[in-house]
Amino acid sequence: MMKLQPDAMATKNIHIAVVEDDLRLCNDLVEFLNLRNFSAQGFNSAAKLYQGLLDTDFDLFLLDITLPDESGIEVMTWMRTRSEAGIIIITALTDNDTQLTCLNAGADAYLTKNATLEIIEATCHGVLRRIKPSLELIRIAEPIRLSELKSQAWLLHKTTWHLETPNGYQLSVNQTEMIFLETLFQFTSTPVSRANLLVRIGKPDTLSNLRNLDNCISRLRKKILHLSALEIPIRTNYGVGYLFAGNSSIIDHQ
Repeated sequence: MMKLQPDAMATKNIHIAVVEDDLRLCNDLVEFLNLRNFSAQGFNSAAKLYQGLLDTDFDLFLLDITLPDESGIEVMTWMRTRSEAGIIIITALTDNDTQLTCLNAGADAYLTKNATLEIIEATCHGVLRRIKPSLELIRIAEPIRLSELKSQAWLLHKTTWHLETPNGYQLSVNQTEMIFLETLFQFTSTPVSRANLLVRIGKPDTLSNLRNLDNCISRLRKKILHLSALEIPIRTNYGVGYLFAGNSSIIDHQ
């Protein structure tokens, strides 16, 4: 079941570079932007970004200031002599002097790291509309949203190990997916940290396990979308973890 949404921006061919040395923040942004139909890549240093520029012509940069090898302001100044791509600064620095310096150096927008992912996405669209005024607006198919099924819940059946979607589809889940969903359902609308999720799953808090967790969640989202045409309301809480933003229930009997 699909819905046509008019005037949705065709973002699939928009390439975004996320330049952020905090791997969790970088991965959150890259995952979110890819889910929102952009083509995003992450870089944790200026040197890796410069290497990436040899392969990809980016339309937009999300740029941190405090990179390990070079200031983000220096990176932006260098890019402004070579590219007309959009640049959005995302930084923990909130003082007016830094903001003015970045905007005067060529930043299209300046956000702090307490900005929500939705604000970051909206800012990306706003900058793209300014720098690409001829960007075609088309009608694209989008999955139906949970808001259209407000009276129905996502049901997690513990005895049979499957997830039932609000529109009646059933998806078998593995042990990791079961623990992950059960935890989010228990703390609906409350962010659950990745560290807490790894404890529940029984794995140490290592970079490798964090990446495996994020990949597992990404695959789960895709499986549900492919089966039911529903986007499960698992929200990435920027730099923290995940939360479930929908109506849910855990069924522990047949």
